[in-house]
Amino acid sequence: FGKYSGKPVESSEPPRNALRSVFHWTRVFLSVLILGFSLAVTLSALFRGHSGMWEGVPPVVSVVIFILLLCFVGCMEGLQIAAFALRNIKLDSEEEAASELAHRPMARSNLELLEGQSRLRSFLIGRQICVACCIFVAAKVTTVQI
Repeated sequence: FGKYSGKPVESSEPPRNALRSVFHWTRVFLSVLILGFSLAVTLSALFRGHSGMWEGVPPVVSVVIFILLLCFVGCMEGLQIAAFALRNIKLDSEEEAASELAHRPMARSNLELLEGQSRLRSFLIGRQICVACCIFVAAKVTTVQI
């Protein structure tokens, strides 16, 4: 993705040799293969009605709930990463910080919301509880019953 964004990718790792490159792409291929198989089994069970979903819920609704839960959990994980990135911004001066955040109003408003250690802790605790609940519901939806 870095090649298509037009920005150089900075890495602290040395360039991969042929053996490491083969090992890397083998892991990528196997990961995609396992993910595809898992998704195929899960969606097949959901569409056939062999899942742990509650009685009376149509299979299409089960799939939609599953996808929405995964997207929501992904957004919550992204918010955690963004919160830590905002907390760790170290700029040389207040003027530099103000000018840097002036071009990013959404980042500034999020930073203002997270000001103070207790708000960040509260957000992280609430996010974790929300993610745990979503995972329990996703587990209920995707449990295969044969």
